[in-house]
Amino acid sequence: MATMNEENLFSEFEDLEATGDNKDDMVDDDDDYLPPRKLASEMNHNELMAQLKDRGAPIKGFEDEDAETLQKLLDAEYEEELEQKRIERKEARALAAKQAGLQKRRLLMETLIQEEVIEIEKDNRIEFWLELIKNNTSPSTARINLNAITARSLAKAIFTTSSIVALDVSRMNLTDKAGAYLCRALRNNRSIVKLDLESNSFGPMTCTTLSDSLLKNDVVKHVNLESNPLVKGELDHDVSGVQAMANMFSHNKTLVYLNLWRCNIQSEGGQILVNGLQDNSTIIFFELGNNGLGQNQQKKLGELLERNQNNYEKEQDDKLEAQRIQAEKDAIIKAEQDEIAKKVELEQWMNNQKLLRAANRRREMEEAAAKERAEAEQRRIEEEEARKKTAEEEAAKAAKKAKKKKKKGDMKEKVKTLIEVEELTNMKRRDISELKSFKKVQPIAAEVTRAIVTLIIGPNAVTKTWEDTRSYLDGSFLKAVKSISLDDVPLKKAKELRKLLKRSSKESMRKISIILGVFFEVLKNVYEAKTGEKLVETVAGVEEGVRTRGDGEALTVVVEEGGADEKAAELREEDPLVSEIIQVYRCNPRLMKKLPPKYFLSIPIAGVKVEHGVTAKELMVR
Repeated sequence: MATMNEENLFSEFEDLEATGDNKDDMVDDDDDYLPPRKLASEMNHNELMAQLKDRGAPIKGFEDEDAETLQKLLDAEYEEELEQKRIERKEARALAAKQAGLQKRRLLMETLIQEEVIEIEKDNRIEFWLELIKNNTSPSTARINLNAITARSLAKAIFTTSSIVALDVSRMNLTDKAGAYLCRALRNNRSIVKLDLESNSFGPMTCTTLSDSLLKNDVVKHVNLESNPLVKGELDHDVSGVQAMANMFSHNKTLVYLNLWRCNIQSEGGQILVNGLQDNSTIIFFELGNNGLGQNQQKKLGELLERNQNNYEKEQDDKLEAQRIQAEKDAIIKAEQDEIAKKVELEQWMNNQKLLRAANRRREMEEAAAKERAEAEQRRIEEEEARKKTAEEEAAKAAKKAKKKKKKGDMKEKVKTLIEVEELTNMKRRDISELKSFKKVQPIAAEVTRAIVTLIIGPNAVTKTWEDTRSYLDGSFLKAVKSISLDDVPLKKAKELRKLLKRSSKESMRKISIILGVFFEVLKNVYEAKTGEKLVETVAGVEEGVRTRGDGEALTVVVEEGGADEKAAELREEDPLVSEIIQVYRCNPRLMKKLPPKYFLSIPIAGVKVEHGVTAKELMVR
């Protein structure tokens, strides 16, 4: 079963197989069937009258005249019926012939395709070539060995492809029909420029098909038909192919090379080609040698080719001149465009520079205005600060005057709160250096030092580690401590010192460093002066043998009868070891019998040693 593509290709080459209906085989048998003729003379009077009445014919009453009238009507009806029968039989015969032709066409197509398949299977080379051509991957120049059958397959392949530019099928003894197939492919192919058909058996059919294809093809420039019998017959030459080629000359404007050497054209065919060449101006090489042309024909052919050659050279010169002129015009246009582009670019650059200068001027003006505003603001701030300073000085003077009016006892108390640490005045730079030399100190000592640094430097002091804290300890720091002003210490900051002060004592700090004892005393005085509260000092080591914690601080707790839990809860907030103390205390129930209702306990972190005999009332409990 042929595919749709194969059927479409077959239709392009179908006429080369001379298929179709053969009208000579159709027999005209229109007269084989004749319907019976009716005669009015054979009818009786009643039938005659009824027939006339049915046809609406006038009745004269005379039987002979009425019979003659009816016979004319019957003859007309007979001729009409006969013509209708003829038409019907003719249509039936035409339909039958068409069906027979289609069947014959399909049978022919399948036969041809089968022949091509068998031949291709015999030759792997032609199969390989056909595959390349169908995929448009073949070389541009191809010489393919063919026979009369594989030539059909090649023609169908190149009909719809475009990879081959030069095709050589010369000296293969191909038939006239095979040549016609190859030339028919040029009707649709638009890649082949050169076609070599030399030394085959191509005749009028090939020549006619080639001419027909070149009427539409505008790509082929070179055709070689040398040594092919384009004109057949000894006495009655068949010059139909030559005539078709001559007619093609006046329409084709692409062909420049045509070789018809030794093609049996003879004088008659030569004259036809010479006449056709008169209307062609593109063929510049036309070989007609060894064809029996007369001298006049050869001379005329030479003149026509010389004319075409001159025209070709002139056309090439004109084309070159036109290209030169066009190139000059393009150069002028490009120069003008470049000049315009340069002007536009220059104008754009100038505009950009103008905008840039304007922007710079605006920026400079804005900067100048901003600077002026900043200077004005700075002057305003300085003036405001000067006014505030003046106001503060005046307020200080007023306050000083007001203070002078206070009682002398109050003045002494106030002075005492500022300079009550007598040891501070005796501190030297070496005392600070001693504390600073400690690479590691106990936590409570670090906290006391951190508190005094924060008091002096302020909240921005970096005191996260001991290294950070001790970096502030120098000679100037000691001077700052000596000049602490209570007015510069916020009340909130002073209140925060309470927990720290309750966790230690001046004596415990002095055991670590004399300057730490001084710092502790300063912090205590600041707290009491700012808050107005008096701190009860812890008596550490009241009795001999009191053991202290590793950092030198005694842990103390007041135990009241029936109130240990509540007191522990209060003290736990101040010292995380209170719960441990209470637990130790509870582990010694015998102690409860010995202790009076209110007793002061001093318990070290390791071991248990209770000092008793001193009531809480006699002690200053922290």
